[in-house]
Amino acid sequence: MPDVLEAPYRPDIDGAGQPNERAHTYRLAGRTCMTGDVIGDYSFDAPLQPGDRVIFRDQMHYSFVKTNTFNGNPLANIAVRHEDGRIESRQNDDVVDAEFEEIKEDFAKGYSGILNLPNEAKFGVYTAYKYYYKLLKKLQNTPSIEIKNVRIRVPNYQKFGLLAKSYVNYKLHLV
Repeated sequence: MPDVLEAPYRPDIDGAGQPNERAHTYRLAGRTCMTGDVIGDYSFDAPLQPGDRVIFRDQMHYSFVKTNTFNGNPLANIAVRHEDGRIESRQNDDVVDAEFEEIKEDFAKGYSGILNLPNEAKFGVYTAYKYYYKLLKKLQNTPSIEIKNVRIRVPNYQKFGLLAKSYVNYKLHLV
């Protein structure tokens, strides 16, 4: 969860409280070597057991970072829990298409934000924007089962092309 590393962010968990607020306090973390895998300290009314479901709120923005395994760790399946309790798998390509459209809208808003950045920040942010938009297009054209099992990436020669085009656009003040 990059927000945990980059900003003072502690995602809410269904049924959890602040540290020591409830009977059992735990430090939750992932199993990779990244610093951001330390999510935070949470307390629960009952001890956590293997297999218990811990639901992080407000994390949909990380659901589409399913491009690869990380340090050999398989990635979780995408699912949505509806207000009526129904759980819907997001492995179905038709359902995922709607999510891609929403992400494209977010990219359009992000581009507007890039145009408002100070000039010295534009090149790096615009280059990252172009890279992730290219990756989004690749993901959209890849069946979801393949996304789950195969590393999806932008080839190095395309990365170089994106960097060069971004630099030219930046220098010509097109961004």
